[in-house]
Amino acid sequence: MFHKEGYKIMAITAVSLLVINIGSYSLINQYWVKFAILLASIVLFILIVQFFRNPSR
Repeated sequence: MFHKEGYKIMAITAVSLLVINIGSYSLINQYWVKFAILLASIVLFILIVQFFRNPSR
């Protein structure tokens, strides 16, 4: 399903984005800033997952 070298990068990215999102939700008071960070994190993770996928041939 995914390229074997991509698992480590996807795991590191997921943990990093999780820490960033938890930090933003606990430290930032504006809702729109929290939402923007969350949206950017989701888009970034989707792009990384799409990069490492193995398409069926």
